[in-house]
Amino acid sequence: MHNYTKPVVCKSGNEYYVFFSFYHNGQKYDRKLREGINRIKNEKQRIAEAEALAEARHIWLQNGWNPVIDPKFEMRNANAAFS
Repeated sequence: MHNYTKPVVCKSGNEYYVFFSFYHNGQKYDRKLREGINRIKNEKQRIAEAEALAEARHIWLQNGWNPVIDPKFEMRNANAAFS
């Protein structure tokens, strides 16, 4: 069992974001990531970027990312060095 839900693209009004939940020390943390995707004027491109962001963050989660203690996944290089 994973300690996260798979990131999905969501829309609220005219804004898109990537949503997922992460469980850390028995507590649930909901995350909404935008990372500049709503600055893209073309809606098809915006959706494509949102889907790419969701897939990228899913890969991070699969590789051990904990968005609660390391929001920018700066420890990924440290993890690779010890593998």
